[in-house]
Amino acid sequence: MRKFLFCLAQSLLLVSVANISTTHAQPATRALRDFDLLGRWAVECTRPASPLNEHSLFSLTSVGMAWVLNDFGPDYDGMVYRIVDAKRVAPDKLSLRQVLSADDSVVLDMVIMKDSERIRIWSSQTADGNVLVRDGMIASGNDQRTRWAGRCGERRAMQPVE
Repeated sequence: MRKFLFCLAQSLLLVSVANISTTHAQPATRALRDFDLLGRWAVECTRPASPLNEHSLFSLTSVGMAWVLNDFGPDYDGMVYRIVDAKRVAPDKLSLRQVLSADDSVVLDMVIMKDSERIRIWSSQTADGNVLVRDGMIASGNDQRTRWAGRCGERRAMQPVE
C-alpha cells in the first residue's frame, strides 16, 4: 500500500509540473535549500508512519517545483502539497504556503521552526484563517506542543575544519 501511495504521489507530481510555471517556484526552492529542509523527517525515523509519528518528505522536481508528502500511516491517504511560497521569517523559522495537489482550495500557511537537525511546526492556519497551531501549541490540543521531528535516513558529510 505504501509503495502504491508513493508511486501515486510521484505521478501527481509529474502531471502537476506541466500545469505550473517554474518562475514562481525558484524563490521557494532557494528558501528550502537555504533552510536545509529537503529530505525525510519524522518524530521516530525507525518506526512506521502513524498519526502520532508523521513522516514528511520535502523534495524538488527536476524543474524546480517544491513538494511535501505527509504520511500518517497505512490507514490514511498520503497528502501531497505543492509549496508555492517559502521564505525565511527568522534565523530559525521558515514560512511555507502549501496547496493540496488534489484540491487547490485547500491552502495551509505554516511556519516551521528548526533547531540544528530537528524541525517542528511553529504555526499553521488555513487560508480562511482557521488556526491549527500557534506558537508551537496545537490549537485544539489542551496545551499540547507540536513534536520535534528529526532528519531520517541521510548520511551527512562533516564540514572540513579550517
